[in-house]
Amino acid sequence: MLSRTLGFERSVMQQDRNIQIDDYYNLQEYDEKLIVRRRYFAPGTKVIRLIHNKSSKMDSNYKTEVFTVVSSYNNGTFELQDKAGRVIKRRVNLASLRKINLRSN
Repeated sequence: MLSRTLGFERSVMQQDRNIQIDDYYNLQEYDEKLIVRRRYFAPGTKVIRLIHNKSSKMDSNYKTEVFTVVSSYNNGTFELQDKAGRVIKRRVNLASLRKINLRSN
């Protein structure tokens, strides 16, 4: 008797699982793919870099040096140039850059 009830419970659980899978596939048919637009900095844009490893929470979030974007790549990295015109050796990821609007006095 016990084996019959366990078998019945298993078959019910399997039917529920199949119904849930069918519902999941039906939902996917109507979902439109979201268009994700990546932030982009055009060459010549002034940016500052983020400080990732701060020593305390009162430290500044950004480095004080202002960089200029020289070129951008499809993988979300940018080549930067400092005020002296030297290009930084490594490319910098988009997540660690912020656009800055310099004020004119």
